[in-house]
Amino acid sequence: NEAWRLLSNDDPIVDLDGFHLRFNYDHREAGSFWKNIVEDTRSLGFAITSDSVSALTSSSPSSESISTPVSFETSSGKKHVTSLRKLLGIDDKTVVQLTFGALQFIDTEKHLQSLLGTQSLFFRVLEFYLKQRIARLGILTELLRDASDGTPHSTLLDTLDKQAQLNNSDHRGLLQILLFAACGPVKYPSREQLQYLIENMGNERFVQQVVQFLSEQHCLERQQAMEALLSLFYSRLVVNCSEYCLILVALQKHCFFAEGNFNNRRLPQLTGLLCAEVINLNSAGPSHAYFNNNDFSILKKFVMDLSQQVVKRREKQLGTMDYSSASEMVIDSPESVAIFSVGLLVKLNEKNGDIDCLELGNKCGAFEYMHFLFTALLSRKPSIQEYHDDASYDWQLADSMPALLIESDNQGLGMESNLIIYTSIGLEILNTAVIALGDFLAFSENINLLCHLGAILYASRPVFCQEFWNNPTSTGVLVESA
Repeated sequence: NEAWRLLSNDDPIVDLDGFHLRFNYDHREAGSFWKNIVEDTRSLGFAITSDSVSALTSSSPSSESISTPVSFETSSGKKHVTSLRKLLGIDDKTVVQLTFGALQFIDTEKHLQSLLGTQSLFFRVLEFYLKQRIARLGILTELLRDASDGTPHSTLLDTLDKQAQLNNSDHRGLLQILLFAACGPVKYPSREQLQYLIENMGNERFVQQVVQFLSEQHCLERQQAMEALLSLFYSRLVVNCSEYCLILVALQKHCFFAEGNFNNRRLPQLTGLLCAEVINLNSAGPSHAYFNNNDFSILKKFVMDLSQQVVKRREKQLGTMDYSSASEMVIDSPESVAIFSVGLLVKLNEKNGDIDCLELGNKCGAFEYMHFLFTALLSRKPSIQEYHDDASYDWQLADSMPALLIESDNQGLGMESNLIIYTSIGLEILNTAVIALGDFLAFSENINLLCHLGAILYASRPVFCQEFWNNPTSTGVLVESA
């Protein structure tokens, strides 16, 4: 509902101001993370500086005006508030506000006292808090796609962007926040926090379910932040060579999300797309921004080092992999898309370049991974998967009380926009690869791989497919001639 109110301009000034405060509070620790990755990027040899123009708020928005009901002063009410405060790191009044938000469809006057202190209400409020964070990232993603100049939407984005700068001029507030949301450190509950929950909210089984839910929702939050980053670069932001390396540095802290036990593989897939989109292949040529100074040589060295790590990881995983299904034969290697994209720039701009993008891409599994990546992302499934069960939780209230169930709100908001962005990035890669490979197209393996990639990108789009193969100015003609 909040998303649609914002996007339909329903009282936009009030809603957007409130959204701005809550969004900043969600990511109030972004500044320290940003400072660290800028320092790591500078240590590679880039002349890059940062400045946070306005600090993100550390106080909870709109909570001061909330009066605490008497029910929260009881022993069960204090246990409810303290448990959530200790787990989430928020203040007491914010817990009260979240509790009423989570119970907006329940008669609170009748049932609040009996709900306080129960596992059912605790989990409902926890779920509400985490999904609100994801929803706000989803709202920002839509605003980035739908912000014309001079609208309240664009004013909000400009305000967020001005909160941080790089090199004393370029506004990078949105990049700062979204990189933190996607790549920031994971805050797992401490032993003391978990022990408090066990002693005050139930048993170890319940706490294990809470930890699992936190992990699942955190993965979804990273995933939505990655969607927002794609929209940021697709519609608004072009960066230079040092900033591209800064993004790679941030992603490298999590091995580009290629390692770990994820519930789905969409996060590394989106990471691979981001690695291609940020480099702006549509502008590949001698005038490309990356070739305006000596920074590109630093980026090439970083990519070379990165490629060695990818090859070692692929060899290790392939040596222990069970080939019982086709999907398991594809190693997640989003870094390979970055390596391949940098290689394409070298091919297009340096006749005697010291990186062979074809050989390096093959070693890192770039072609195979892009085939797998686009097949998965263009399958018209919602980009954000809900983790819920149709049945109520084991700890729901007795039949005489209102059951607190997780409600599915998965309506595929922004799904078509996602597909457009994914396809556009894929076509950038395809067209640039055809031009860059030139005479190397004659090798059957290259033609096969590029034709497969084209088939995926043009699936269900026969008009554009015919244009690709038949238009004399199209790169498809080069493939056909080869």
